[in-house]
Amino acid sequence: MTVPNMTKTLHSDCCPHCSRRRDPHPAPSAAPASSMHIILSSIPYRTKPTRHTIPASHGYAAALKAGTSFRLIDIYGNQVIDMSAFTLPFPGSSNATNDIGNIASAEHFSPSYTLYHTSGQPITVGESIYTNMDRPLLKLTHDNVKTHDMTFMSCFPRLYESHGFKPGEHRSCASNMVEAFGPFGMKHLTEVKDPFNVFQNTPNYSLKPLNTSKAGDWCQFEVLIDCVVGWSCCPYDLGGFNGGKVTDVMVLMGLDLDEGRSNEEVTRDCVDT
Repeated sequence: MTVPNMTKTLHSDCCPHCSRRRDPHPAPSAAPASSMHIILSSIPYRTKPTRHTIPASHGYAAALKAGTSFRLIDIYGNQVIDMSAFTLPFPGSSNATNDIGNIASAEHFSPSYTLYHTSGQPITVGESIYTNMDRPLLKLTHDNVKTHDMTFMSCFPRLYESHGFKPGEHRSCASNMVEAFGPFGMKHLTEVKDPFNVFQNTPNYSLKPLNTSKAGDWCQFEVLIDCVVGWSCCPYDLGGFNGGKVTDVMVLMGLDLDEGRSNEEVTRDCVDT
């Protein structure tokens, strides 16, 4: 697999965002509530092979069914993806009112519960990440990077303000999550949970760069519980993080559990969102 072929395949329909420069449309410090609101009877589960390019510094969320899988692809290399997930439906859901429930009190991915099961080590292929109710949520089935993080929070607006940016001048993963989960009822930064940082190489007592993924690298998860998963193409570009230049990533959803073909082959069978 070559990088030029990978770029051509994944970007057959060029997105309007340049993936090699800082995003010119930063998010506000507190992401606005989405005008779209998903109801219980029409949760848009991605059950067929579907692809979505997440523009540099932005986020995306999708409802996924147990028994399917999804793949995360680092198109250009050195790009961290924050991932968060909430089980569906949420507490307070009602068939009578068609209410999806309250995401603020929903069962969600928990780094601390997962680290308990892994004895503090990163997960490896065949292992799962867990919820705050100690249930396996997503299982890692393929991984050609083998380096991820569960110790860092999502970057947030005040972090950038502490580095001299004005409020709203720089996008953040936390704000991206509020935007992405907005249709599912998320309204405020206080509802954002600690993420699974895909492709992030956090040095532990050794000097390593904070990123390890190369162009075209990917990992794949099996969905064990119906849930909504959100991803943020991390906007943090300070100190050489994310290669100092935030780039697009891709998520392929609704895949078969035994899907192990190359990115080019799988992408060709997917429809765009």
